Amino acid sequence: MDLTYLKTLLGFVSNRTHDTTTSILAYWEVLEYFQELSFPQASKSGLPEDEVRVRYVRSEDELKYFIYAPYRDADSFRLYVGGVPKYDLLSELYRLIPADKDNERFRKLLEKNKSVSVLYTIDLSPSGEYIEGSFQLSPYIWAISCLIHDREVDEEWLEELLEDGNDFFMTIEDEEGIEFFSLLRQKTVELLDRLRIRSLFTVNDGFRRNDLERVCARALKSDDKDLSISFYAKDLSRVRKSLLDKRPNRLLVNYINAPLMSGGNRQSICSIENYRKWLGPERYPLGRWPSEFSPALMQQMAINIALAEENAGGCGIFSVNGPPGTGKTTLLKDIIAEYVVRRARLLADLNQPDDAFTETPLLVKSLEAGKSQKTFGLQTGRGLADYGILVTSCNNTAVENITFELPETSKLPTAEAMSKAGHSLVFSEGKDLFFGDLASNMLNGNTDPGKHTKQAWGLISARLGKGDNIRSFSEMVLRPFVSKMSPKRDNEKVMREFKNRFPSFDIAQQEFLKQYRIVERLRRSVSCNEEVFRMADEKMQSSNPLKNAEFDKAREELFYQALVLHGSFVINSYKWRCNLYSLLAFWDNKYMPEEKELIFSHVLNSLFFLVPVVSTTFASVQKMLEYMGREQLGLLIVDEAGQAAPQCAVGALWRAKKAIIVGDPKQVEPVVTTDETLMTLYQKKCGIVSLSSYLSKSHSVQGFADLINRYGSWIGETWVGCPLVVHRRCINPMFSISNRVSYDDTMILGMKDAVKDEEKSQLLLDHSLWIDVPGKKGTSAKGNNDHYVAEQGEVCLRLILAWMGKHREKEDTRKLYVISPFTTVVKGIKAAVKAVLNTEEYSGLKGKFKGWETANCGTVHKFQGKEAEEVIFLLGCQPSSTGAIGWVNSNILNVAVTRAKKRVYFIGDYEVWSRQNRNFSPEIICFSEEDTGLQRIHFSELPDFGEIEAMEETPDLEFPGAEDSQVEYLLEEDEIDPETTEPEDRKQDIRPIPRYSFLTGPEYHHRYRVIYSHPYQLIFEVLMTDPTETLPDLPVSFYRKLSDSPSLWMCLIYPVALDFPAQELENEFDQVIDWYNSL
Repeated sequence: MDLTYLKTLLGFVSNRTHDTTTSILAYWEVLEYFQELSFPQASKSGLPEDEVRVRYVRSEDELKYFIYAPYRDADSFRLYVGGVPKYDLLSELYRLIPADKDNERFRKLLEKNKSVSVLYTIDLSPSGEYIEGSFQLSPYIWAISCLIHDREVDEEWLEELLEDGNDFFMTIEDEEGIEFFSLLRQKTVELLDRLRIRSLFTVNDGFRRNDLERVCARALKSDDKDLSISFYAKDLSRVRKSLLDKRPNRLLVNYINAPLMSGGNRQSICSIENYRKWLGPERYPLGRWPSEFSPALMQQMAINIALAEENAGGCGIFSVNGPPGTGKTTLLKDIIAEYVVRRARLLADLNQPDDAFTETPLLVKSLEAGKSQKTFGLQTGRGLADYGILVTSCNNTAVENITFELPETSKLPTAEAMSKAGHSLVFSEGKDLFFGDLASNMLNGNTDPGKHTKQAWGLISARLGKGDNIRSFSEMVLRPFVSKMSPKRDNEKVMREFKNRFPSFDIAQQEFLKQYRIVERLRRSVSCNEEVFRMADEKMQSSNPLKNAEFDKAREELFYQALVLHGSFVINSYKWRCNLYSLLAFWDNKYMPEEKELIFSHVLNSLFFLVPVVSTTFASVQKMLEYMGREQLGLLIVDEAGQAAPQCAVGALWRAKKAIIVGDPKQVEPVVTTDETLMTLYQKKCGIVSLSSYLSKSHSVQGFADLINRYGSWIGETWVGCPLVVHRRCINPMFSISNRVSYDDTMILGMKDAVKDEEKSQLLLDHSLWIDVPGKKGTSAKGNNDHYVAEQGEVCLRLILAWMGKHREKEDTRKLYVISPFTTVVKGIKAAVKAVLNTEEYSGLKGKFKGWETANCGTVHKFQGKEAEEVIFLLGCQPSSTGAIGWVNSNILNVAVTRAKKRVYFIGDYEVWSRQNRNFSPEIICFSEEDTGLQRIHFSELPDFGEIEAMEETPDLEFPGAEDSQVEYLLEEDEIDPETTEPEDRKQDIRPIPRYSFLTGPEYHHRYRVIYSHPYQLIFEVLMTDPTETLPDLPVSFYRKLSDSPSLWMCLIYPVALDFPAQELENEFDQVIDWYNSL
């Protein structure tokens, strides 16, 4: 069997002529094709129709019914077509590998693969038309086909298949009688033939498996994930090719080769020698984020090393190991402040603002209406492009947290606290310091100050990434900025007031340089407190050897003056404003690809003068930064890096000059969806031995960065980058459990280990508890056997309801999270909470807590980076679930307990968990009768929480204008199910229908008469509650005419609901419209 092409791709030819770096990139690139997409899970039965997002359809009529329901809020609809059984595919691949001692293990892995993978998808518009370019073939199935037939994993062939698929659906004629489902089946057969895998699934030219004819429809909102090549494959390919053609990016090469490095230059950072080296006054940054507190010793070490040119051996990448509650965001704030100051220092040397740009434009673009747009190059030789900051993560919540926290006024220290600490008050006076009005637009999602509930002090950061975020940023920030700077006559006053916020550029330069010299002078005059280095370790780690109020105040004021200088620069630079207009035009797709490549790095780096920090998820890097090249970005900050697989960061690192990686490999691990069986077979078939160091699914961006960081520490047998050790989130027992299970007792509790007396009454119980519940395994709402234990769920529900009773007042913002290792347990408790809140007994809680279970119940992945006063850790599982219990690793336990600031409540069978999982052994889960200890009780010993006092039911929100709306149900005796018959007075029942309260149950599936100020809304709502109802079989073209008009839809739906003859509807359409208008 000829595998030369694949071995060449991976650099495993015998003479190993390919560089190891490109070989690793090629390996990651191929693995990205193995990211499969399974069919989406169908929406639960019994949901209101407008909440049904996914439905399996068996005919064109069912598809019409799903798509044309006009109240279904969707931008488009995706059809998932053809379920390819994974077992058949992988069995064929397994058959082709050489037999050896591992064959039995492979066979067992294969037996677990009983699921099906999607063959292809297409998207339809709300009017049912194919959306051009939406055809996507599963790269997973395509890549396996390549391996089976020894065909090169060639992106050009995949592009050819995609183009042919698009052409197929674009040429479908819009005419009556066409059988759409037969076309879907036709395309399925064609693809199986071209992939040469049809014989695996057919007998005598007929389908052997019903899965292949499966079709699923899903209502989509913008930016939903599709079947295309992964978010990272294109960047991996681009970077691999660039490394072959150009001088390699040192930062990236070091990162990629991290597992192969010896680590011989490592230094334990926790030594007095290193403390003295890195904590001298000359190492401290000149800029400082406003705070009444000084960073702890290891925080300051991390800040100083990260900002030093020689950090991490000069490779341009530095890692910080930040366990929960150790102040990672605090550290990043000081780094951001220093970067703003460093760029301001360069601006202070300019004769005039436009000197930051090239003398002549890079590009003059002719736009509509005879206008032209100039784009100027940023003078890269001055270093002005070195200080833009991109924050990224695989965790969308982490990105949002830091982006939205930085500009918010409420996150700054109070004037009282700053005054007491002797620090600068300039940030604590509630003023708009740096385009705060624009930042407030962004925080609140609207441009009306009267509707703002959050206030911003400055436009320090913005969330970009996916298209929706960029569009929102443009509308909330950039266009208002452009509007206020417009020189039009009727805007002169607004422009003058806007420009007068900042001094002239030369004055701003002088004020900045004056403060800069003050800080430099103070830095030369201060000295470290040597006594700190002689303290006991616990006290030393909570201290800062250069705690000097005057010095800190001066650095905070320098940060402020740096922002003022930036503000004056963007207000007074004509060329900068040209680049801002160019960026808006770029995002409006006004440029050709070659023009985009020419200008994008310059316009994005220009944006950083207005917004020093922008953020994105890794998944959006390739698309957002498609036209930014190697080392054209200043600083990359990766947050929650322990959650990201190593290849996720390649594209971002390749574009950056420097990188700071922050995270914790002891928390949530990367979610790797590549099928384990396929990975094993792939490695075996291709003879991958040299890259054995790269095969672990637990590798992370943080882990790779730690391996090349010369400054770090050992936690057990794991080398981690510069560790933060002072924890300030959780009291005991949460802190001690986390410290024992994950950090080898190296952490230090930096806060009082007690709950304030005034807070105790707000907590559910007096102590953290292990509530012992040895129940029987229960079943989920679907009746499938799972890890949810009904008895444990009942105890959990008691605690939840008692907590809700305590915190039902609207102004109460305290949180309770329910966390479980298992999705089936989460589903079980969500269903239980939802069901009980729908009962009459607890109806008083529903007003505030409707939907609470969705936001507050989940697995650890949902709550990474979040915190609550109290956490319930609902374990589930019976003694027979040995594998599941053993699967819960220390990372999961660590994340779960460190979400809780004051109390944690384990609910589970202690004997089972302590015996079958060492992470829950007595050495880790220690019981104590102390106030902050963990106590163990039987569930029968729980206190009686008493009855929840009656309270007025809070009405659900209603449709706008629907306050007086009514529906009259006209039921016929012979249509009523005897088991659901209502009392006589319900047969002529007239009552309001609130928003999101839909009619369900057989007793309502009859004819209706609607009285409503906007009749079509309730007609849609009422008619569509019956999933067996079908719309009349009219031509697709007729439905399309109706798609954009609710009024016309009304004309269709209303007569159908009243048994209006469907066949007459089209002929008498005008008459129906007249009838509707007369209502």
